[in-house]
Amino acid sequence: MTLQVRRVVTAHDSDGKAVIKSDELATNMISNRSGHQSLVVWTTNATPADNSGYEDGSNWEVTTPPIANG
Repeated sequence: MTLQVRRVVTAHDSDGKAVIKSDELATNMISNRSGHQSLVVWTTNATPADNSGYEDGSNWEVTTPPIANG
């Protein structure tokens, strides 16, 4: 069975109103052994997270937390 995760990402428009940036099935699935699947929904390199940019936080390759407090 293939894991299917719907990922909805929100942002803000120029007036500060919340908007949907993307609404999709996550496609960055990895499987390192039989019967196992995982994916990155979102990652940040700061605590607390800075969500002011538009970089897609699911594009990082993550194996361990990227920072001490991650």
